[in-house]
Amino acid sequence: MLDIVKGLAILKVILWHWQHFFYPYHSVGPGFDRVSQPLYCLLYIFYEPSKATIPFFFSLSGFTFFWLYSARVAKGTISSKTFFLSRLARLYPLHIVTLVAVAVGQCVYSGMTHASFVYSNNDVVHFIMNLFLVSAWGRDVGFSFNGPVWLLSVQMLMYILFYVFCRNFNRNAMALVVVMILGSFLAQNVFIALGIKYFFFGGILFVVYERIVSTDDPWKVSIWLPFVTAALWFVTLLVKHPYIHLIPEINSLCQKPVLSNWAVVVLLPLTILSLALWQAKKSQAGQRFSKIGDITYSMYLLHFPLQLLAVIGVVHFNVDPQVFNRLAFMILFFMALVLASWISRQYFETPIKKHLLSGLAR
Repeated sequence: MLDIVKGLAILKVILWHWQHFFYPYHSVGPGFDRVSQPLYCLLYIFYEPSKATIPFFFSLSGFTFFWLYSARVAKGTISSKTFFLSRLARLYPLHIVTLVAVAVGQCVYSGMTHASFVYSNNDVVHFIMNLFLVSAWGRDVGFSFNGPVWLLSVQMLMYILFYVFCRNFNRNAMALVVVMILGSFLAQNVFIALGIKYFFFGGILFVVYERIVSTDDPWKVSIWLPFVTAALWFVTLLVKHPYIHLIPEINSLCQKPVLSNWAVVVLLPLTILSLALWQAKKSQAGQRFSKIGDITYSMYLLHFPLQLLAVIGVVHFNVDPQVFNRLAFMILFFMALVLASWISRQYFETPIKKHLLSGLAR
């Protein structure tokens, strides 16, 4: 079930980045009308900026890693070599391919337009930083090449902190809180601060999950909590809908600082806990949707290179950029993205991971 919400989070990122298609022509300014994007009235929650998207990614990642690896790391049944090599074998091959593809694509695009597409820090220094997955570790480094990979860069640092933490503290709740607070305040890089804060918040959510499932009748919670969470989501979407105008008092109330972080403070933890409990109770339901989770990483890394390819085509053939506002183009784009992601996962990422790990095991 967590794979479903992971897929929705990826969809949020891709649709938020739909505005990239207008950058070569007039950036996000005159000529770019957010509400003109395909199916805006239905997908508005994905098109609009959100404070919860990045926290959700890190929290879900933290929850998943504490769920799958914390006990084994703490007991020493998985070595640091095995842990980190398995992560690199899973993530690195597609990252390298997309990095090179975007570097070539940016050269082609800049040759046609004398400008970079969206991300302009495409020099040798940033290429090397991307190559070693440290592009988001410094201060004011700027986005470059396959820009969304900054999230992966921070994730790699979180894996290091996660392993060190679990070897020393296992899943100690107080230690999790201390690391979450101190790390987020002491980190000089805003992305790393976000990563530490919410990755270890995901660890705290896992501790809460463990406490719930260890009670006498945890399934009572797993029955009512998803319905409460769904109801809160429904109310939130209703209030946020651009074409539904509620009484002014409600709208003004939603602008208050406490409620402006509603999605992060309330919806994020409730959603993760609800789906994890539901998945634990209905294990087969989770297996049905595992295919979605299998290609989310591929979709995340491939969506910007595919955008770059589409824009190169539009520039080369002198197509009206308003084509990007057409539903038919969006359908074709997502069909191509899903197909490319599935092929990548099935015939490139999985085989090369097995090959790398088997070679390292010898």
